[in-house]
Amino acid sequence: MIQVGDTIDGYRIADVIGRGGMGTVYRAVDMGLEKDVALKVIAPHLAEDPTFLARFRSEAKALARLDAPGIVRVLSLRESMRATFIAMEYVDGPPLREVLRASGHLDWPEAASILQQILSAVDHAHSSGVLHRDLKPSNILLTNDGSVKITDFGLAKIRTSDTDLTATHETAGTVAYMSPEQVEGLKHVDERSDLFSVGLMAYEMLTGQLPFSRSGSYYSIQRAIVQEPFDPPSAHVEDIPDRIDQVVMKLLEKDADQRFGSAKEALNALDPVDAPARVATPVVFDPPSVKPSEEAPANWMWAAGAAMAVTLIAAVVMGVSELLSIDPSPAQPTPVTADSMARLNIRTTPGAAIHINGDSIGESPLRAIDVAAGSVTVRAERPDFAPAETTFAADGSHDLSLILAEARSDGQGDDVATGTIMVRSSPAGAAVQLNGRDVGVTPVSLRARAGQSSIRIRKNGYHSYASRLRVRSGRETNISATLKPVPSTATLRFNPFATVTVDGEQRSIERVTSWTDSLAPGRHRIVARYRSAEWVRVVNLRPGEEFRRDVDFTKEVEVRIVAQNERGQSIPNAEILVDGTPSGYAPQQLELRVGRHRIKVRKAGYLSAQRVVDIDTDAGGRITFTLRTPEPSADSSR
Repeated sequence: MIQVGDTIDGYRIADVIGRGGMGTVYRAVDMGLEKDVALKVIAPHLAEDPTFLARFRSEAKALARLDAPGIVRVLSLRESMRATFIAMEYVDGPPLREVLRASGHLDWPEAASILQQILSAVDHAHSSGVLHRDLKPSNILLTNDGSVKITDFGLAKIRTSDTDLTATHETAGTVAYMSPEQVEGLKHVDERSDLFSVGLMAYEMLTGQLPFSRSGSYYSIQRAIVQEPFDPPSAHVEDIPDRIDQVVMKLLEKDADQRFGSAKEALNALDPVDAPARVATPVVFDPPSVKPSEEAPANWMWAAGAAMAVTLIAAVVMGVSELLSIDPSPAQPTPVTADSMARLNIRTTPGAAIHINGDSIGESPLRAIDVAAGSVTVRAERPDFAPAETTFAADGSHDLSLILAEARSDGQGDDVATGTIMVRSSPAGAAVQLNGRDVGVTPVSLRARAGQSSIRIRKNGYHSYASRLRVRSGRETNISATLKPVPSTATLRFNPFATVTVDGEQRSIERVTSWTDSLAPGRHRIVARYRSAEWVRVVNLRPGEEFRRDVDFTKEVEVRIVAQNERGQSIPNAEILVDGTPSGYAPQQLELRVGRHRIKVRKAGYLSAQRVVDIDTDAGGRITFTLRTPEPSADSSR
């Protein structure tokens, strides 16, 4: 029995977050990183149940595939002799269920903001092939800045999996938030089932109640979900806009074919006025030209019971559309050979005239333009488009994108006021979206209409960056984003068991049969030990890469040991020692256990040869040792 204060596999248990039929969730401290995590520990009596164990692994795999701000991140999966658990991101904030109990219902702008974030996170999960199948207010966590985090993918179904797991100990999905397909027990339940559950939560946020009574039996609730018509939310709360009514009611269509086809489609159906965007705290950059007094969002607060109070921020922001055009052909960086020179690859609206430091150099696209290193001003112009200009320190090779916005009139002959956004990222080459539209890769200078705009920066293998800012007419706003790499993942399965060390740090205090952990991208030395056996692998992981290996310490691999001289001629009858034990004479066929071995080959008249050999199930074959003759001594030459 795990107690508060216990240490399990490198995590110190701090307190209990909650208990359920599947197990217990603890707040714990990662002793290596000294940060809070959430541990979801499977109940001991269920750890022996193959169905539950499979579902538990499914949750870890489902979460590991998801990388979105609105989804709780999985950090590692551990299966030790003491417990089986998942270490997850710890979210400091109440579930939506507690907020609704304290406040009854939310004002429609707040509800629309949360709905937008839920749909965005669900869209990411569905795009990754993951269904939740148990969406409900207790699985929606709200952070102190108003962010939404979806948790508990314990019932998630991987669409591409061949295994359809059925829960034998509990109903798959809380009844009150089930879709008609789930109630009817249909075998093929797809993304639209999750959308129905989202619709029920939206209805409850807007009205403080579900569209049916929860006081009856399970059967009456199920009958209402499948058969009874629902009143629109505005029948209970008068000031709900028609557009929100329509979106919620379409999410709640009994027939899945009549619902939105995807979460993305539902997001698009929310009018920008109806779906206020949450103003997130920028990860790295806070535009200095944006002062708090000039921001558009309205702050709001409610009490979540006597034990906690949480502030959520919502903003009603009008969407700003941009008409942008760009040459889609990619430009490849070209090496620069002289330290005093820089090389530019410039892409912008096709046919735009390009000026560098005031000199006209031709029309876009332009590649391999050599300029003196130092401060460089690049300007792009084309009739009927607002010009774009940027100044930066040129050093080395640069891919530069200058986006021209079409100049439009308001009907009175006055051009729309515009400003410039200069976007840089580390690393460079990240895709940039302005107000939801793809506009190029960093570094990129954007021309945008004055007012509120949103920027999103993405690069494969890195966490995305998002921020909102106010564009001012005739002024340039600079955004510099440092993108954090997505952790890599290593998964090892052992027979019979092992302890694991990574880069000299113990990662598995107890003996485990399966080990999964997140690692920073880069080079790592992974060591697994079983009794006196040792398996070693050096891996160089890219951001987001997953390394998997089965290590069977009981398996023997055939290896042929051969000795030869410096001319490549065979040397017969050279003695072979494996881990210090005489094991035969070369050439010799040996069967060696999986793991690391020290093999030495020696023969009178030759210098001994030895090396460390890592034997794996896919690393058998021939190993050749070259024995060299000793150099004659000075005395022997006389």
